[in-house]
Amino acid sequence: MSEKENPSSGMQEDNSDVQPYVDAADRIERTLDAQIQKIQDVDSRAGFITRLVAILLGVIVSVVSVLVTLSANDGGTILPLSNVTAAAGIIASLGLLGAMVMGIITYLSSRQAAGLGHETADMLSEPEFQIAMEDHLKTTLAAYDVALQTNERIIKMNAIRLRYTLTLLVIGVVYGTVTAASLVVGAGGVSVTLLIVTTIVMGTVVWYIITGKYKPKQPQVEDINE
Repeated sequence: MSEKENPSSGMQEDNSDVQPYVDAADRIERTLDAQIQKIQDVDSRAGFITRLVAILLGVIVSVVSVLVTLSANDGGTILPLSNVTAAAGIIASLGLLGAMVMGIITYLSSRQAAGLGHETADMLSEPEFQIAMEDHLKTTLAAYDVALQTNERIIKMNAIRLRYTLTLLVIGVVYGTVTAASLVVGAGGVSVTLLIVTTIVMGTVVWYIITGKYKPKQPQVEDINE
């Protein structure tokens, strides 16, 4: 086919000035897809944690209910609740409840932006509406820029919320284990020592997680150029 017969040859020449906009739009679309996938991954984790905590709380409530019933029928000798057991149990319950609440908030607060809205589609579908390709691409890139910034804020906030969710989950599980252990060993110095050691270790772990000390060091621009 000759150049005269090929309709795309003239279009390529006419659209050569907008190729940078087209290339940028393609790259930003891939970035938006990656952002949306990251947000959905965090939502999936938050939903899983919420379901897991709901199951754990149901099991804990059932076990406590059975133990209280047996203790009441046996004159209160089956369930020797000490101050250590009560304190650890309260911390565990609050940790699990906090993890479930934070998981729900993380899941419900995700409102990712995909790019162009329905307003743009309505405008372009109007029969009398005309727009140059360059202006259209600039409008598209502006909408993509807003979506990128929106998704970036959501990703950062969800990452913080998920960090707190996992921290509270760890607190709930660890202190739940301490509660069970104190029930087994009974009141005394062993239970108090176990609670103190656990609190010191958990304080260090929580500080390490909340402050983000686990994050790898981000390379600087100078390091990349080298």
